Amino acid sequence: MDGQTNNAGKYWGCEGIPVWLQIDMGKPRTLSALHVWPYWEGGRIYKYKIEGSEDGKNWKMLADQSSNSIAATPEGVPFKFNPQTVRYVKITFLGNSAGNEKGGHLVEIKGYGPDAALSLQAAAVKDYDRIPYNGAPGQEMLQDAVRLFGWRGERAGGQIAVWSSQAQPQLSASCAGVKNAAGQIIPVRTAMIRYTRGGNRLISDIIGSENSCDLQAGGVRPVWVEVNIPPSAKPGVYKGKVVVSAESGSPVSVPVILEVAPESLPAPAHWQVHLDLWQHPQAVARWHDVEPWSPEHFALMKPVMKRLADAGQKGHYMLPD
Repeated sequence: MDGQTNNAGKYWGCEGIPVWLQIDMGKPRTLSALHVWPYWEGGRIYKYKIEGSEDGKNWKMLADQSSNSIAATPEGVPFKFNPQTVRYVKITFLGNSAGNEKGGHLVEIKGYGPDAALSLQAAAVKDYDRIPYNGAPGQEMLQDAVRLFGWRGERAGGQIAVWSSQAQPQLSASCAGVKNAAGQIIPVRTAMIRYTRGGNRLISDIIGSENSCDLQAGGVRPVWVEVNIPPSAKPGVYKGKVVVSAESGSPVSVPVILEVAPESLPAPAHWQVHLDLWQHPQAVARWHDVEPWSPEHFALMKPVMKRLADAGQKGHYMLPD
C-alpha cells in the first residue's frame, strides 16, 4: 500500500473469492487499532476479516466483517481492539456485492500502536499544501512548528493538520498568542479550513470563521493559524503554541514561531497597488438563506468586505445575478 487514502483509482485487487492480502511488518509490533479503506466506488459492499499472527502460521482475529452489509466509503472503517503483538496482518475478502468473481479490492490499510491508536494528533504542515480529506498527512508535509515571518503591520499565516482514527466531537483549536523575550504578546487567530470539491475529490480550500467542528473517524481537519503583526511590535522572535482539544482524549499542542522584521508595512488604505478580487454577494444571501440586499444580508457581508479592505481592496464590482 502507498499511504494514500483519498484516491480510489489506486488499489490492490485480486479476482475471485476468497482472496487475501498479507502484510509483513518486518518484526513483531503491538497493534491496538486498524483503519481500512476497501474500494468504495459504485457503493460496493465487501465482506472480509482481518487477522494477525506473530509467525505467519497461527492467526488471531483482529476484526470480523464477514457479515458486513454496509457499503464502503472514502472515510474507511476504523477498528479498535485490545493490544495484540503481531508481525503479519492479513485481510481476507469473503464477499463482493458486485459479484464474487470480481474479487476483493483494498485502497489502504493502516495500523496503530496503543499510544497513538485512537488519540488526537496534530502537526504543522506547509502552508501551501492541500490536506487530504482522510488519513494522516504524508510525512513530507509535516513541519516541526508553524513558522511565520512578516513585517510590522503585515499579516502572516500558516496551517496545522489534525487527525485521529476515532471520532473527535467538538474539536477546537486555540492560541493564547505568541510572546517575545520581553514579554510582549501578539494575538493569534485560529480557524477551521473547510473542504470543497475539486474534480472528483475533496480538497481543503476555504478558511472559515469558526474554530471548532466535529472530526469524523479517520478524518483530517486543517486549521489556519493567522497573526496580524501590530505596527508597534518590536522586531525579533515570538513563540507560542496552538492547543487542539476535543471532548475525548488529551489535548495536543503545536509550536508557533513568529519572526518580526524591523521593516514596516503601511496601512492598506495607503497602498499604491490596486487589489481587485471579484465577489458575488448573492452567494452570501443564498448560503445563509436571507433576502438579497436586506439588512441581514449586509450584516453578513460586513466581515467579508472588511477582510477584503484589510487586504488592500478599495472598491467592489456589483455584478448582475
